[in-house]
Amino acid sequence: NLYIVDKSDHTFHNITFLWLFIRSIMTVEMETTISGWDNYAVIQVVVLMGILSTVSYGACRVMDWLWKRRGVFSELHQALKFTPYGTYTNMFEYWFIHVPFALKAPFCQRQVLEDQIQKQLTTLFQLPPPESSSRPAFLLSHSCRTLFYCIIQTLLDQAQAKTGRRRIRIATVAVHFGSFYKLIKSMNQAGDEIEFYEIDLDPVDWTVKHDQIQEAQIAQCHVIFHQNLFGVPLQQDKLLDLGRKLNLLIVEDCVQSGSMYGKYKGDPRSDVVMWSGGFDKTPSCLGAGIGHYRPTPYGDAMFDSCQSMMSSFALDQHRMSTMFNQLLHLGIAKNSFSVVLYLGGLVVAYLLKREDLQLHDMAFCVRTNKSVTPFQSAKDKFCHQPSNWQLLSMIYGIGKQRHYEHIAREEVEKRVLLLQKVPSQYHATIWPWLTPENLDLHQSNLGVSEFTWI
Repeated sequence: NLYIVDKSDHTFHNITFLWLFIRSIMTVEMETTISGWDNYAVIQVVVLMGILSTVSYGACRVMDWLWKRRGVFSELHQALKFTPYGTYTNMFEYWFIHVPFALKAPFCQRQVLEDQIQKQLTTLFQLPPPESSSRPAFLLSHSCRTLFYCIIQTLLDQAQAKTGRRRIRIATVAVHFGSFYKLIKSMNQAGDEIEFYEIDLDPVDWTVKHDQIQEAQIAQCHVIFHQNLFGVPLQQDKLLDLGRKLNLLIVEDCVQSGSMYGKYKGDPRSDVVMWSGGFDKTPSCLGAGIGHYRPTPYGDAMFDSCQSMMSSFALDQHRMSTMFNQLLHLGIAKNSFSVVLYLGGLVVAYLLKREDLQLHDMAFCVRTNKSVTPFQSAKDKFCHQPSNWQLLSMIYGIGKQRHYEHIAREEVEKRVLLLQKVPSQYHATIWPWLTPENLDLHQSNLGVSEFTWI
C-alpha cells in the first residue's frame, strides 16, 4: 500500500502510513493484551503517535515556508538595527532604574522633586540662582506637546478676546516634524482657525531662503515658531530680527538643535525655548517637556498662562501602559533577544504574505498605524501633569550629562568616518544639509543630533 501512494501527495502519504501503523500496533497488542487497561494504554500510544506525526508534518511545512523566504529573514537577522528610539538608554536602565521608580514615587513629595529638577536645569544652563520672590525659569510638563498646546490655546484665547475670533497665524519654516501638523490638527476645535506663513528652504543646501521672508506677511502673524533642524541651530536671523522688530512672540523648538547638553541653549531673541525628553531624546527618560521661559514680557505672560492651564490638568494615570508601550519600542530599537527577527517574521507570515517582501515595506506598513507610536498627538494623551514616577525619571535622565557628552564626541568621529568613506562628489546629493557651516556647528556645539544622528 505504501508503494502505490503518490509521493507528491504528502498529506495522503502521511495518513496512509499512520493508518497502517495503527493497524499493525493494534493487531499485535490486541493478541497479547489481557485487561481493558492494557487496551487503553495501547490507544494512548496510538493517539500520541498520531499527534507526533501531525506535528512533524506541520513543522515540515513551516520549515519549507521559511526556506522559501530565507532572504527576508537573513536580512532581518543581519541588518543593523540602529534606530533613534532607544539610542540613549538600554534595557538595564529601563528595568533596574526607571521601573523601580514606580515603587519609590508614592513616598516622594512632588514639590521636592520639582525643586530638584529646577536646580539641575539652572546649573546646566549656568543661570544665576533665582530669587525667592521670582518665578522659576523652567516649566515642567508631561510632554513638550503639552507646552506647545498651552501656548497655542493661550494665543487663541487672546485673539478671541481681542477680535472675537479664535484665529491665529504662525510663521515658521516649511520643513519640520510631520507630527507638528498632527498636533495642530488635534488642537483645532469648532471655530478655531490656525493658519501658517511658511518660509521655504533652499533645495540645494536646505538653508532658509531669507530673501523670501516678507515683513508684511510676518506682521500679520501672532507667533514665530523657530524650528531647528539637522542637529544644529538653523540660521533664521532675518525671521527672528523681524519678530523682535514687530514685537511678536518667538517660540523655539530645540529638539533638533543639538540637545540641551550642547553649547547652544536657544537663541537669545526667543521668549520660550522648549526641549522634549524621552528614550529617543535627551534627557533620556519616560517622557518630559521642559520649557525655558525667558524673563521677557512675553516669557512672563506665557509662563503664567501655561502654568495656570496645566494646573487644571489631572495627574498622569496611564504611566504603566505608557511604560509597556515604550518597552516594546525600546526592545525593537535595541533588537533585544532578536525580537526584530521574530516580529518581522510574524509580519511577513500573517500581515503581508509576500515572498518578495523588503524591510522598507514592513516599515511603511507599521508606521501607518499611529496607535502604536510611543508618543502620540491626541489631546487626551498629553494633557496631564507629570506624575512623581515621571519626575523621578526626569531627574535621572537630566543627570546623565557625561553620558550625553560621550555620545556627542562619538557622533562627531562617526560623522567624519562616514564622510571619508563616501566619495565627496556624492555628499551634497545624499546630505545636502551637511554644508561646511553645519559641519563646523556640529564640531563647535558638540550636541547630540538625536533625530539626525550618525
